[in-house]
Amino acid sequence: MNSHKERRREPSIIDLLALAPHYEPLLSLCGTDVGFGLLGQAPLEIVSQTGLDPSGRWIAIISDDAGPDGYARGPSSFDQDDLAWILKRCTHLAVYTGEGEARFYTIFVASAIIGGRVAVIETQVSKHEDWIAHVTRLSRAPILEIHPDPSLPIRRSRS
Repeated sequence: MNSHKERRREPSIIDLLALAPHYEPLLSLCGTDVGFGLLGQAPLEIVSQTGLDPSGRWIAIISDDAGPDGYARGPSSFDQDDLAWILKRCTHLAVYTGEGEARFYTIFVASAIIGGRVAVIETQVSKHEDWIAHVTRLSRAPILEIHPDPSLPIRRSRS
């Protein structure tokens, strides 16, 4: 029997991003001054705010595409203060429903590099409209909708 407790290493952002090939463009942010944050569903929140300066440039991934049970739960499953902090400060916003594709993450990275504060909500079809309604109330940023249904709008603009 070991006399010391085995310490479980918490996953790093690089570990988490390396799990899926579509996240590869985000790895290019390592070593830059672009902040990165990941917000997961409560109670299994994984929150990392590596330099989410309110006036700096950053990308925040809000991960609602698969909770502990494999399903999206929508905006109410997140810490509302953390969610509001991100949504009220972002300058670019995407609600991303569907299969992850690196080409979209390349756009998100480019937006952050040129000075943006980018929020990306990853969700499922069943919660897409819930997220649109929620972010419309909290954020003034233009919304880019990425959805597998070609009959839905690609982008909604604000007047």
